[in-house]
Amino acid sequence: MNFRTVVAVVVLALAAALSGCAAYTIDKTIEPSPQEVAAIGREIAKVRDFHQAVYDVSTFAVDRCARQTLREPFALLTTVSLRKHLTKEQLAAYWRAGGYDETWRVLWALEGSGLAPGDVVLRINGTEIENNGWDKAPLQVYFNEAYSGQREAESGKPFRITLASGEEREMPMKPACRTMVWAMPLTGRNDSSDVSTVRPIVIPPSAIQMAQSQDELRYLAALAVYFSASAEANTRRWIGATGMLVGTVLPGVAPLTATIAAQSAALNIAGRVVATSGMVENAAHFATQVVADMGGSPHAGLDLIARLEASQLGATRVVLKADEQARVRELAGHLRTTSAGR
Repeated sequence: MNFRTVVAVVVLALAAALSGCAAYTIDKTIEPSPQEVAAIGREIAKVRDFHQAVYDVSTFAVDRCARQTLREPFALLTTVSLRKHLTKEQLAAYWRAGGYDETWRVLWALEGSGLAPGDVVLRINGTEIENNGWDKAPLQVYFNEAYSGQREAESGKPFRITLASGEEREMPMKPACRTMVWAMPLTGRNDSSDVSTVRPIVIPPSAIQMAQSQDELRYLAALAVYFSASAEANTRRWIGATGMLVGTVLPGVAPLTATIAAQSAALNIAGRVVATSGMVENAAHFATQVVADMGGSPHAGLDLIARLEASQLGATRVVLKADEQARVRELAGHLRTTSAGR
């Protein structure tokens, strides 16, 4: 056996050993505090509502977006993507509150899709999405396969999932903006810092958790739609200073994009949107108009912004400057008057 062969064998053996040692399994024997379980339960419920809002907005506003696709009616969650950021007790709370563990389980599903929260999904279009190995970034396989499934659906192919029972189901797809956002329950663990030189636009998890109505969640969803699918965003989506076009990634709101496959995608900023002059305000105008057109309150976004400012939780990327708020308030007033006159 020559030296090169020996090295190859050693590397493969080490990889196998590391893979076996690092496999993650949630400790279901831990009894987290009732308060932690209740808090996680509330987070999960709010994130489900946000996923519904994203689906509603992205399918409603499809004709207003420069980037379009066909959207699947579900989102998945695994605690593998949380294991390095939460304590064992907090992870156990996910199991106690919603039945979430190291497998991929349904976090949100559209009513009538045939899926229910907690259902285990093994494969998308025949490809395994298990990503529990030591060498795989959590969420990478799921994001890639969901994105690939959407692209295949655009060409007329079915979007198929395989459940733990072995049953294969074809998912109903609907035309939508190519927003592809994904949110994780993370109350109070928002990231409000600038981690790049281009001032990323973010929607912190705290903003999602602070929303008090369907209209406010739809406003946040519409912001995400604008940042990732509008004509303006198409020319302003960059990562770092490299000039590489990517999809929008927000803390707690990550894109299902094959070009972004980092563990930080679940909790931190992996991609960035350049906060050029007027873009945030333009997004607010877009979101205000969409919420109003969907029959909601055009002041929903302003109400949420007011509470975010008062909370000082760091959700600065959602908050508008005073002059920007004044212009959005003028639009909201016009929309309310127009709606009342119908």
